[in-house]
Amino acid sequence: LATGSKLYLMLAGVFVCLSTAFMAAGLTMGLLSIDPLEMAIKVKSGTPKEMRMASSIIPILSRHHLLLVTLLVFNAAANEALPLFLDQLVPSYVAILLSVTIVLFIGEIIPSAIFTGPKQLEIAYWLSPFVKVLMCVASPITYPIAFLLDRFLGHDAHG
Repeated sequence: LATGSKLYLMLAGVFVCLSTAFMAAGLTMGLLSIDPLEMAIKVKSGTPKEMRMASSIIPILSRHHLLLVTLLVFNAAANEALPLFLDQLVPSYVAILLSVTIVLFIGEIIPSAIFTGPKQLEIAYWLSPFVKVLMCVASPITYPIAFLLDRFLGHDAHG
């Protein structure tokens, strides 16, 4: 079990994994449940705030498969790495139990509830620059997968 500086490194790893899982799961549910047609309507006839927010997230939503694959890759990586860090902090069986429980609540249920709630559009707007960075960083892995999905399932599989 970790002690000293290794303990803090493992705790930091747990925090990064949980934060990444939280954001990726929440953004997956939040962004992919937004109706692109509703956003197009908001751009044309919404309030000035709605117009600005919708205009910001339409480009992200238009790359449906790339968005989906990017968020799922980050979510899967965080969820798979979490037990590796926990295993250094607690016995293996506890690490597995903690990982499953924590991922269920902090990595799935809570972010899904928050990101699909009444502030869904606002949260999507404020996090859209972050999502664009993720999409760019992960593109060497995610772009080929998204390309294949577009090719075999159609470019606009969302609508």
